[in-house]
Amino acid sequence: GNGSYGFLAEYKRDFINQFVLENKIKSLLEYGCGDCNQLSMIECDRIIGVDVSETVIDICKTVLPNSKFISLESEKFPKEKTDLLLSLDVIYHLIDDNMYYEYINNLFCNWGIKYLIEWGVNIYIQLN
Repeated sequence: GNGSYGFLAEYKRDFINQFVLENKIKSLLEYGCGDCNQLSMIECDRIIGVDVSETVIDICKTVLPNSKFISLESEKFPKEKTDLLLSLDVIYHLIDDNMYYEYINNLFCNWGIKYLIEWGVNIYIQLN
């Protein structure tokens, strides 16, 4: 979407890259990675992208071939733990109650992560 391009993407890029650097983040998972444009701007050692669309996951695999991508169409939310869980502008797209509750459950029940950044409602939480 529009938040993954232009000045909004640049702002998020700068914020997240600074956060990754300051907090010594080595691994991150982006929940709702979309076409991977925003994620391709983030500097992190290990990246996992998750999305509901198999089509965008295929795109992401070509954009960041050394990263791991998971489609929620064919797989469950990953159990892999990362230092940071990102979710950027996803909440705007959740109009179905069941999808919303599953999303919130995946955000807050992903034990083992140290930080969560949810951009759509401006949540920043240190979990450990």
